Amino acid sequence: MDPTPNSTTCVVCGTGLVKNGRHPSGTQRWRCPACGASSVRRRPDVTRWEQLRKFVTWVTGKHTQAELDGTATGRSFRRQI
Repeated sequence: MDPTPNSTTCVVCGTGLVKNGRHPSGTQRWRCPACGASSVRRRPDVTRWEQLRKFVTWVTGKHTQAELDGTATGRSFRRQI
């Protein structure tokens, strides 16, 4: 079985997934009715777009890396970029 990250089948048992509420970040949560495994779909294109937006904001703006990242040092910002 090919476990694709955006599949609507369970990667554990292959059964179709059903919607199961929302993750605290707002993404749809999915649950397998057969084995009970839970997952969320990943969107790498959305993640990369947000990272690019943050980088361009930092390069063209007056904010520090720490201010854009919301941390004291900005290390997370540098690791993501």
